[in-house]
Amino acid sequence: MSALYEVFVTRRLRRTRYQLDESLSQGQAARDLRELAAKGWLRSYGETKGRFYAPGPRMQAIKDDSAARAAPLRDPCRNG
Repeated sequence: MSALYEVFVTRRLRRTRYQLDESLSQGQAARDLRELAAKGWLRSYGETKGRFYAPGPRMQAIKDDSAARAAPLRDPCRNG
């Protein structure tokens, strides 16, 4: 869950960050992220040390829906 939250909020995640956040081995973290990418939640970019994960199509659909429903903030100091 932390991987999905991180990508939803910051739009980018590296394996090392996920591995440390969840106290996982390098192999387990890599497998988890590969599985999330295979299921469309994440999309991987780059190779080996430069690889990072960003929203995949399933995550992007949720982000787009959330953005469409967000009401703009209004300035409480302005009338009207």
